[in-house]
Amino acid sequence: MSDLLRLILRNLRRDGRRTALTVASIAGTVFLLVALLAVYGTLNATLDDPRAQRVLGLQQKNAPRGGELPMPYLERLRSLEGIAAAVPWSNVYARLESLVRLQGIATDPADLPRVMPPVVEGVPPEQFRDFVANPKGVLMGRKLMEGLKWQVGDTVSLLGGSLAADFPVQIMGVLEFPLLADNFLMHNAYYQTLLDSACACQTRGAVNMVFFLVEDGADLPGVEDRVRAAFAGQPTEVELTTIADYVGSLLSQSGDVSTLVLALTLVICLATLLVLGNTLAMAARQRTRDLAILRALGFKNRQAALVVLGEALGLCLAGSVVGGLLAFLSFHFVGFGVDLGPQSFFTVGVATVFKSTGLVLLIGILAGLPASLRALGLDVVNTLRGVG
Repeated sequence: MSDLLRLILRNLRRDGRRTALTVASIAGTVFLLVALLAVYGTLNATLDDPRAQRVLGLQQKNAPRGGELPMPYLERLRSLEGIAAAVPWSNVYARLESLVRLQGIATDPADLPRVMPPVVEGVPPEQFRDFVANPKGVLMGRKLMEGLKWQVGDTVSLLGGSLAADFPVQIMGVLEFPLLADNFLMHNAYYQTLLDSACACQTRGAVNMVFFLVEDGADLPGVEDRVRAAFAGQPTEVELTTIADYVGSLLSQSGDVSTLVLALTLVICLATLLVLGNTLAMAARQRTRDLAILRALGFKNRQAALVVLGEALGLCLAGSVVGGLLAFLSFHFVGFGVDLGPQSFFTVGVATVFKSTGLVLLIGILAGLPASLRALGLDVVNTLRGVG
């Protein structure tokens, strides 16, 4: 095996310029793949989260995201059998003196980790405790924090948007949840106080919707029936939705982005396969005599084929390391923005880099198969005779 590795490395070094160009091309491919897979993974992570299956939403009928549920509905929902916890969910609109527009969510932070754990994942425990303890505290999205150069502990005055007055908040922590990267979370109690004192509108004493968690072991259809029965005949008609449907409706504002990203990924993979396959075919033709000599010296068919396949994997591995490392260093700590409606900020994790590397290595195997199969069936005698 060590002899094969030395031979593969020697072959890669024989034409250094071609090897360098091929590695650079693969590195660029990996860089793009990492970014595309980060976008695709982020857009689908919440929808695929198994914890979301037992989280339901209560909203005003035929008024998704813009409805108004009276606050007593929240307490009534919490009292029903089979419901573990419930949190209000209201859109808050504000702006800064620089005319930057902000959007946030007013909720009850204490129960948020139970009902919607992905939202607060990545927030350090001490920051989240400080947020819960401070009625005027907020968690700011990572994109906002970086773009506006804010720091944890800063007090910011938000100008009226959905409120008719300005209101101060103190940043207690950073939200890492991608869907809220350019949003903020604040206390619903504080928001309701502001509504009571500064808003002569129908939203006083109301929330846009409520998300609730069904207890483990509780019959999900039975809980849904109890909720519908509890609010039947009320002045404000309600309907149930799932968290997956809610997030899906947000993402649908940008069209079928996931399909587009997947299509781009497939196009890049196909182009890489063709380019790499052509490079390996050229290299294999130039080394036909070398392979024949190796066979004459006692190398087996399988070993000759592995040399060719090893070159393909070596090129892909080198390109993956370079491209993956560049993508990780570029996007893991600062992220990158793509205007996709409610989701516009993405970061790259280690898992995404490994997925891209695995995909490129698979491309390397496919690209190297034709040349390795030709090496497997090489006619040693005729090849040497033709050369000599």
